[in-house]
Amino acid sequence: MLSVLRKYSRTIFIYFIPFLIISFVLYFGWADIRERQERWMLKVNHHTISKEDYRKYYNQLLAYYQKVYRLDLNPDLIEKLGIKQQLADNLINELLLLEAAEKTKASISRLELEKSIEEIPGFQRNGKFDAQLYKEALWQNKLTPKQFEEDQLKGLLISRIKNLITDGTKHSEKELEEWFIWEHEKVNLEFLELDPDAFTQVSSPKDQEIRDYYSQHKEKFRVPETVKVGYIKFSPQEFEKEEASPSFEEIENYYKSFSEEFWEPRKLHARHILIKVDQNASEAEKAEAKKKAEEILAQIKGGKPFELMASIYSQDSATNTKGGDLGFFSPGQMIKEFEVAAFSLKPGEVSNIVKTKLGFHIIKVEEIKEEGIKPLEEVKEEIREHLLKERAQERMKNEVYRSYRMLLKTKDIKRLAEEKNLSLVETKYFSREELPMVLANLEEFKEDVFRANLGEIIPPVYTSEGYYIVKVLDKKKSYIPSLEEIKENIVAQLTKEAQKKAARQYGVDLLKKIKQGVSFEEIADQGKLVIKETGFFTRKDDYIPKIGISPELSVAAFTLRPEAPFSGQVFEVGDKIYLIKLKAKESAIDKEDFWGKKEKFGLRYLSEKSNQQLAAWLKNAREQAEVRFNPRVASP
Repeated sequence: MLSVLRKYSRTIFIYFIPFLIISFVLYFGWADIRERQERWMLKVNHHTISKEDYRKYYNQLLAYYQKVYRLDLNPDLIEKLGIKQQLADNLINELLLLEAAEKTKASISRLELEKSIEEIPGFQRNGKFDAQLYKEALWQNKLTPKQFEEDQLKGLLISRIKNLITDGTKHSEKELEEWFIWEHEKVNLEFLELDPDAFTQVSSPKDQEIRDYYSQHKEKFRVPETVKVGYIKFSPQEFEKEEASPSFEEIENYYKSFSEEFWEPRKLHARHILIKVDQNASEAEKAEAKKKAEEILAQIKGGKPFELMASIYSQDSATNTKGGDLGFFSPGQMIKEFEVAAFSLKPGEVSNIVKTKLGFHIIKVEEIKEEGIKPLEEVKEEIREHLLKERAQERMKNEVYRSYRMLLKTKDIKRLAEEKNLSLVETKYFSREELPMVLANLEEFKEDVFRANLGEIIPPVYTSEGYYIVKVLDKKKSYIPSLEEIKENIVAQLTKEAQKKAARQYGVDLLKKIKQGVSFEEIADQGKLVIKETGFFTRKDDYIPKIGISPELSVAAFTLRPEAPFSGQVFEVGDKIYLIKLKAKESAIDKEDFWGKKEKFGLRYLSEKSNQQLAAWLKNAREQAEVRFNPRVASP
């Protein structure tokens, strides 16, 4: 599992989320030395990141790992994964790229910035940028347009500098072919698996070992700071119930003011008949399917009802029972060839045979709706619902902040809950890594809670479920348990390490016997082990069949040769120990396969080579930069 995460974290952090980091790269300049010492976390030359933003991004990375991999990220696992180092490296890289943008005087025009924002799918409705949707999305994420646009601008600058650095990257035909062979080479391994749990004859750890382990790993057992809070929830549904329904005049005014929200593209209502053809079908099979489609089309032109022919002959199981009815669809929803043919027809017309990757189609257009604004009658209920929610949200927000201001004076959250007829929920004690589920993804809330004093009221917290007002009921400081409290855990850990060490040593002893001429089969018989086989896999396969993910083992596997089939080392993958032997290797290139994939493969190889060039540039820039972490600020 760790090797999977390490692999993906490298890919994710270096190549796939550069724009996420930009949101937390800020410029600071403080006159007061003491304040500056307390507030900055990282400096790269004259660029600075505050401790608040550094920790905020760190917490978002933890939340990302927990969501994607569903892991309990305890301090030990965080250290093994190297998350803190990955975060630091990537923030440093982004700052170096921003500095390069300044030096080269790279700039992004207002037009480019606006175009990049308008192309973000989350801000589009019916394929077009929606200003209202844009504002709502920013409001929900507690961002102003100015903040978001500044972050987007930095992201575009980073992208431009990366392109300048990697511009001109090329490869030769021979280089591409060699990489294709390298990537497609396959090996099949035989292996023995040693389970440390089977090595039960290890001695119990001595008292001195336990004390030494405790002394050296105290921080590993640290109990984090915990907090207990009480909260009341203001739900928008309750305010919607009390909200008066908008009048027709109000609905009409909204429709006139925001009519662009109700624009829709040209749409077709069509039917089709499909005769399927497998993409790997022979020419004879394709010809036979086309002939069948032509015969059906001839019958339709001869007067047979399209719906009847579709229900009898169409091989599209989703529509044949409905006479081939596809309903309404707009451009971009169908396969390109199908769409081009369909949109060239008039109502009532039937197409000729249309070939797509699915097979042969016959299309009939029933009705056309031209692009335009939906009529008021069609959208009035949608507007009514929107206005209700909007007003309820505003009333709720006002009520929340009135209640918050009252609580700042009284501190009596229980009384407030009773007056508002709301439930007061008290949480269990929780740490930064285990927030109550209802507030788990609110990083700002986390920071507010752990900064707050006992009895303090936290500023209202907004989620998609509503607003929360939170009071800190109790706090427990972080502490290191005594040896006696965790002695049992230490004994278990030392025992497990001893078993793994014994299994590894046993594997090393088996390798010595193999070098002395004892066969793999004899080794297996003597140890009552079973020789297993992985099956063929390539270098680009993340998972080694029947073993797991181990870059180290994968690299070793591809160095093995028929004349030297055994690796000279044992491998630890997951909780098991492995000995491997090459069974077979396939390295011949399929020229037809290579030429068929050459263009797409070349683009991927160019991208890989560009990433290597960028990594080399960053390495050189970092060596010349002044990089400092604030010694006064503890790492999160």
